Amino acid sequence: MAGPGNGQFIGTREDATADHVVDITSAGSGDYAGLRLASHEFAGSDDSVWDISNTIGPGPNPDPISTPPEIQGQGDPQIGGTRSCGTVIVAPSETRAGDVTRRRGEVDACTWDVPDPRFAGPDFTIINADVRDDGSVVGWGSVTTRFGVGPYALVRAADGTTTVRTFLTGAGRYRGLVYQDVQVGQGDTWTVTGWISPAE
Repeated sequence: MAGPGNGQFIGTREDATADHVVDITSAGSGDYAGLRLASHEFAGSDDSVWDISNTIGPGPNPDPISTPPEIQGQGDPQIGGTRSCGTVIVAPSETRAGDVTRRRGEVDACTWDVPDPRFAGPDFTIINADVRDDGSVVGWGSVTTRFGVGPYALVRAADGTTTVRTFLTGAGRYRGLVYQDVQVGQGDTWTVTGWISPAE
């Protein structure tokens, strides 16, 4: 399935001819990397008219141990600016374990204020976090941008000082490139220092 941007959704199709039902699950590429399209189609007995319901959302949540490698940037940073999160699209589930609140599956739209158009507009960030009662946080998940998609790791001290490390694999026109950064700041706004380099 082609989209209006530079990418497409390609996936599997399951037919149930007796009920004239088709379910399609597709993974996005290009501008849609990291997203998943679920399509449910139902037809009348003559197959001439179909009712179609589509849902687009974030792709699979990465494994909790999937974290970016240490930054290996060389020379001057290529990407600089700020990134802000906090606009919640999907609220997380929460459970308690001792002094830790486990938050899972939150989806935020985070904004990059950088001059590079490959990161323009909001991203889709899946957030998992263990939040201690003293305010310290260990977080992980995935980030989907125009450039590509990949995992991140977040550590926040009790005073709110936050460090985020991100590693993105380029998709579509940026295939063959990787992006890695360090983001440092207070709360949900961080200063970005990043590099783009050829994939090994």
